[in-house]
Amino acid sequence: MPAARRAEPVTFAPPRGSPLAQAEASLLVLLTASELHEPTAPAAKAYRASMRARAQEMMAAGGAEALDYLLARIRAADPAKADVREAILETAWSGLPGWRA
Repeated sequence: MPAARRAEPVTFAPPRGSPLAQAEASLLVLLTASELHEPTAPAAKAYRASMRARAQEMMAAGGAEALDYLLARIRAADPAKADVREAILETAWSGLPGWRA
């Protein structure tokens, strides 16, 4: 029997030009670029460092809830890549205070 798919939460787009919209756009660009590289490649590490910096900015502005929101938006943007992108973000955001342990 196939594994049950988890239901994606419904999220609404942030206001155009808002810090959340800008963070979402930059994370999607960084993820797209990162997917072209092996996880241990210097470029992939640099992209993850940039993703972490964006996460720190969002944590300062909106706490862990902002990251949960961004993760839901990123998963919804391309469901076929959702699990891979979440794994990349989990790696990039690992150890951030207040983020998932």
